[in-house]
Amino acid sequence: INNDWVDMQSYPFRKFKIKQSKKEKVYLPEDKMRALLTIDLSHEQGNGLELARDFFVLSFLLCGINPIDLYNLPQQSERITFVRQKVKFHEPYPIHIGICSEAQYLISQHKGQEHLINLAEKYQSFESCYHFMKHRLKKLGKMIGCPDITFYWARYSWATYASKIDVSDSTISKALGHAESTLAEKRYIS
Repeated sequence: INNDWVDMQSYPFRKFKIKQSKKEKVYLPEDKMRALLTIDLSHEQGNGLELARDFFVLSFLLCGINPIDLYNLPQQSERITFVRQKVKFHEPYPIHIGICSEAQYLISQHKGQEHLINLAEKYQSFESCYHFMKHRLKKLGKMIGCPDITFYWARYSWATYASKIDVSDSTISKALGHAESTLAEKRYIS
């Protein structure tokens, strides 16, 4: 705004300040991650809890991939390559992630015809799938003592664990799909 155009004395927002709020960095502590991985869901067959757990764990195993990117991944083997949905129009840098054996097992359990996993073929939209899953994840969270868990915790958890084993911030940032290497430390690592 041109200062000549606006008389600062009559400017209605000169006293208005926006407080910066920090987003809490939440992740699944190691004991809770173990509990999630080992929880017996055999008595919960058919209610989607196992699917929600697998989706969360697969996101974690694939370097904290965002749920929408995981949902949309086409069939691939050995290595996953994708551009994050969130930044594909202004930062179209591909992310390359190797598929570990644990991730490969989960992928084989939920293999899709055209997609890496079958969620895009089971649900009409990402939104309906995510809505279904997030409610099941909340129930799982209560079962392991983390009632506030969200799918974003897989991303935070992966970044935090990677940092704890001395993976560089630049590598973590690249895996998360950030152009700046400082974003991982500022936003994701607890």
